[in-house]
Amino acid sequence: MNAKATRRSGFFNLRVLVNLSVILGGIFVALLGIGTFSKASAQACDTYITTTGTGTITPGDTDTGNHCDDCYSSILLPFPVSVYGQTFAIANATSNGALELIGNSAPYTHGCVTLPGAWNMAILAFQGDLRTDQQAGCAAFLGGNCGIFTSVTGTAPNRQFNVEWRVVDYADTTAPANFEVVFYENYQSLFDIFYGATSDNGSDETSGVQASVIGPATTFSCGAGTLTSGLRVTYTCSAATATPSPTATATATFTSTPTATATFTPTPTATATFTPTPTPTATQTPTPTPTATATATATATLTPTPTPAATPRQHPTPPPHPSPPPHPTPRP
Repeated sequence: MNAKATRRSGFFNLRVLVNLSVILGGIFVALLGIGTFSKASAQACDTYITTTGTGTITPGDTDTGNHCDDCYSSILLPFPVSVYGQTFAIANATSNGALELIGNSAPYTHGCVTLPGAWNMAILAFQGDLRTDQQAGCAAFLGGNCGIFTSVTGTAPNRQFNVEWRVVDYADTTAPANFEVVFYENYQSLFDIFYGATSDNGSDETSGVQASVIGPATTFSCGAGTLTSGLRVTYTCSAATATPSPTATATATFTSTPTATATFTPTPTATATFTPTPTPTATQTPTPTPTATATATATATLTPTPTPAATPRQHPTPPPHPSPPPHPTPRP
């Protein structure tokens, strides 16, 4: 850590000069080329989605002067570049594999870094602990040199701007890594990152993009060995906020239709009001029924009648026994 801090201080004066020249150059371009810059319209963008393909790196032909450890170099962009809906004319390329649109922190990292991280607005092409000064591993590159190089291909208004990194790992200066960020003049809603040969395929690095230290952010790889040679990752702007707004309104309008159906539900309620009419009729019907039951009670009164007509009352027929009185004939 102390050795890194000591090396970093050695680039202070150089940074001041580079920043001053870039700022003056930016003002000059803004004044003279404002007509060209106004043609690019920034795309409303809340987040990025990623898709993959294959492709090759376009070698840079302009040396940005970045040959250091934990440092950055300011780059004047040849046409306006839109990231997260903001348009930029200058970017800071760091030796550790990031392109910062806002800020110049240039921190080194290891392994998986959860985004959003310590940067402001930045494209993290191959963020790790890298260096761009001359080391043994630089012999693998074109011209045998490490550094950050740029190139412009195509003609206006269909140009593309390429920012190429030729770096080595800080812990193993024999291990090279090659990658590139590409912007398109006529396609402001996307950018590409191409990967060449890398020593660890990104197992100690993070790739993605973030709008600020609080996000939003999109992570493509995080300490995983997926950044292989020939890989092309396209980051496409997605206006997430703008899309849901009309969708939500449409849903709300559609919800009102069921409300109308609910208004129609009272019709069954009217039917329910009609139901009470038969209810009184039903009440009247049971009233005569109890009267008939009363008649049945009268029948119950008839049942006791056979009780007084008990057959035992016929026993008195035996009284004819008094016929013996004729015995008095012996009176003479």
